[in-house]
Amino acid sequence: MSKTIEEIALDWEEKYRYGSVEKRKIRASLWKPYYSLVYEAQRNAKYKAPDKPDELIQKLSDIGAITKDSKVLDIGAGLGGHTFQIAKIAKEVVSLDTNEVALSILNKRAKENGVKNVTTINTSWEDYQATDKYDMVFSSMCPAICNIEEIKRMESLSKGYCVLITVMAGSYDKHRKKMMGELNLKPEGMITDFDTYKEVLLAMGRDVKEATKTTKHEYKTYLEDLLDTMPTYFKIFGIDEEKSVSFIKEYFNKNQEDGHLNDETLMNIGMLYWKPSKN
Repeated sequence: MSKTIEEIALDWEEKYRYGSVEKRKIRASLWKPYYSLVYEAQRNAKYKAPDKPDELIQKLSDIGAITKDSKVLDIGAGLGGHTFQIAKIAKEVVSLDTNEVALSILNKRAKENGVKNVTTINTSWEDYQATDKYDMVFSSMCPAICNIEEIKRMESLSKGYCVLITVMAGSYDKHRKKMMGELNLKPEGMITDFDTYKEVLLAMGRDVKEATKTTKHEYKTYLEDLLDTMPTYFKIFGIDEEKSVSFIKEYFNKNQEDGHLNDETLMNIGMLYWKPSKN
């Protein structure tokens, strides 16, 4: 017997525990120092806007979800990884993010690369008050889109397509995953799950389509890299700096080879796109 939309929605919340809007805002404030630290480390890194979109954004262009006349909303834009790709096609991109560090770097990169069709708005999705509709409403790995109400809110702002990009099963950061496992930590309310989004959208009666890609990156991680960011990360989960530093040093010494960790990231990326119901 298939589940009702109400049962699916309940299962979604019970599995990932996003909570109320108020709870989500409190959680976001806990994560903000970590993301700000990660973003700030990229401020002076050389950045060149992409010459062309990747295969997922190109797919949206191929089906007409983005055109040269499109105005697009990018929810949770971060440093603009998708903003700049979409801006290669669209007339205008409005990039929304609650982190002012991210948006200041995004604006810096836009200026340095001569990208003039991007506007940034420093606010959360929950507090965003749209004054117009968009030709496409887009969100990549943003946990603010966490229930049917937020999906419908996305749809209410779209004249054309809605798009969700998320990670799929099998994705990992090798040593981050191992450290989280050893500490028995799980990021509550921060998961954007491809299969859940798809199940919910189908239950809502949406004619949802999908596209996927996989990327793998192998690299070396040094102790100073971990000490720069991971204590701030672990603080989100209530672990104080002294304990974090001790754990990180012990973990590194146990797993290092020739003074570094052989690290890797595997990302199975899924994109879901659909037109909102006209009912």
